[in-house]
Amino acid sequence: MDDRQRAGSRAAGPPSRRWLALLGLATLLGIRLRFDQIGLQIAADDEWHSLHAVRDSSLTWILTHFGICDHCVPLTALDWILAQTVGLSEMGMRALPLAAGCLSVPLLAWLLRAELGERASLLFAALLAIAPLEVFYSRIARPYPVVFLLSLVALLALRRWLRGGGRGWAASYAVCAALALWFHLVVLPFVLAPLAWSFLACRGHVRSRAAIAGLACVTLLAAALLVGPPLYGDLHSMEQRSLGGALGFPDGQVCFELVSGSFRLLLVFSFALALLLGALVLRHTGNLGTWFLVPSLAQVLLLAFARPSGIEEPIIFVRYLLPLHGLALVAVALGLERLDRLARDEFPRLPRELAAFGCCAALYAFGPLPWIQSRPNSWSNALVYQANYERTFPYAFARGVLKMEGVPPIYAELARDARPGEVLLEAPNYGASHLSAFPIYQRSHRLPFLVGFVTPAEVPLPLCEVRADDVRFRFRNALHVLQFDELHTRHVRFVLFHRRPPASLADALHVDLRYVEQSIRDYKQRFGPPRFEDAQLCVFDLAPDATR
Repeated sequence: MDDRQRAGSRAAGPPSRRWLALLGLATLLGIRLRFDQIGLQIAADDEWHSLHAVRDSSLTWILTHFGICDHCVPLTALDWILAQTVGLSEMGMRALPLAAGCLSVPLLAWLLRAELGERASLLFAALLAIAPLEVFYSRIARPYPVVFLLSLVALLALRRWLRGGGRGWAASYAVCAALALWFHLVVLPFVLAPLAWSFLACRGHVRSRAAIAGLACVTLLAAALLVGPPLYGDLHSMEQRSLGGALGFPDGQVCFELVSGSFRLLLVFSFALALLLGALVLRHTGNLGTWFLVPSLAQVLLLAFARPSGIEEPIIFVRYLLPLHGLALVAVALGLERLDRLARDEFPRLPRELAAFGCCAALYAFGPLPWIQSRPNSWSNALVYQANYERTFPYAFARGVLKMEGVPPIYAELARDARPGEVLLEAPNYGASHLSAFPIYQRSHRLPFLVGFVTPAEVPLPLCEVRADDVRFRFRNALHVLQFDELHTRHVRFVLFHRRPPASLADALHVDLRYVEQSIRDYKQRFGPPRFEDAQLCVFDLAPDATR
């Protein structure tokens, strides 16, 4: 029996108090990072897929359609129910993904303890708690953290059942696999390939082919009941987005930087070394390596064959492989444990696990999260920060993509004059944060931030806006610019109107700039001359004693 088998044997019993205490600390750290300034975050980017469906469609349509923008059916249905009852807020939209992201840390570590031992499972919990990719997806109203959790629980539950576990493990697999498919069909190969492999190989477990076939039938039936209605009602939308829509393949370096959580060469190299060592350890861990390899290959092959729209972007490619990120973190945890053992062999007085957890601390301290989560930041979920770590730090994104020469000087003046608690509102809202300068501007002025809608009540709504009087939506960080009472209630001091849209969004689906000018005229009539005005910006100071 090797060290790994002995560790697994010891972990089969009740967990030690030390393990429980350290797991609690890792969980609290994960919760802390996922909740950081979550109440300030502007609804942006793909979060509007569900919002558009809730705004414009019935619950029946939501449950029977994928939509051309691929809203998550169960998540959007929950949003619709909230909107019709208590009202839908940014926190309401994000509640389920946020809960899944926080729960993943202790639950997956608990399930992996019997496979990896206590030390490696704790390292996995620490890595998952601080992983920027997992933190990011836990904070937005999209299904990926839910799918991540369900897929990995299904994978581990199936393994437990195949190796002699009770019916509860089989039921857990069937429920989690079916729900994962309902939340996002992209994980179909990940959750079903291990079941097919077990039936064909019939090695390393005690279940018969008949029992495996029975579980497969139950799982597929449950999935068909959930996924069948939108497949039947809207297969065309899924085909349009999922088959051959990609324009190319993503930059592998950027993908690995997202997976490792850093762009710094030493940290990326350390992560890669630990990943390689952990993969070698997995080969000798009771066929666990094969168990992880089968769904991983199946998932990669699906993306290579289907080439869904958008996978040429690294952040999109990586999110479609998000469950594989969890398996990669397992390998890294095993690799760090092995590196820690080698370090103690060389330096016997070195405290156990110091080197391994020191690497985890370095990944966090020198990674993007401390910089992204500096206060205040209403855009920490924005792709300007999350899509490419190296591009973000030196503001290369702002210079190269947004073509910004610099932050307009008026922002420094507003920051100097603002009193504590006063808020800045910018309009209009274009939804696509990666094509907006708002996140960059807030790094300069450091003021609390709201986004403003401008479309009048009598005209059709564009993308990324809701009506001022629509009681279904109770946004904390957005409002219509003509809701003057709300401006006062939310302590808005400065209102900035932008007269030029991002070039790629100048189309009929987005805000008509005529309504920006109309709003400016309304403000001039109500508040008098603006504080500043040029061809790009019109700025109003709403303080009663402001100089007009």
